[in-house]
Amino acid sequence: MSALFFYMAISGADGRDDWETVAFQWTMPGLDEEVFYRGVLLVAMNEAFAKRISILGAPIGFGGLLTSALFGLAHGLSFGPGGFEFELGFFLMTGGPSILLLWMREKTGSILLPVIAHNIANGAFTMF
Repeated sequence: MSALFFYMAISGADGRDDWETVAFQWTMPGLDEEVFYRGVLLVAMNEAFAKRISILGAPIGFGGLLTSALFGLAHGLSFGPGGFEFELGFFLMTGGPSILLLWMREKTGSILLPVIAHNIANGAFTMF
């Protein structure tokens, strides 16, 4: 399925994204952000906030929820000529799915599935 999405993205369905943008969105954000948020930061937060509860078989704690909120804030906050701005839509569009990526990470114990899911989600936006 992801191969079909990738093909649609590079075929120029909407005519806006060039090959470099498509290749980047289908690879780098998931690698970069997942290693940090669901890798390094999550391990640190789970050490700081050790108590977790099982949600559909995955141990989720405050540290994990905090990493998801920080992920959303990183995408929802910006700084421009008028100072800091907060876009609730970007926060929700990224922070919400981040909880699913957190669940995948905690359920499998690996960042592989979150990296793949993240890249497919980002890549899908290159098709529209």
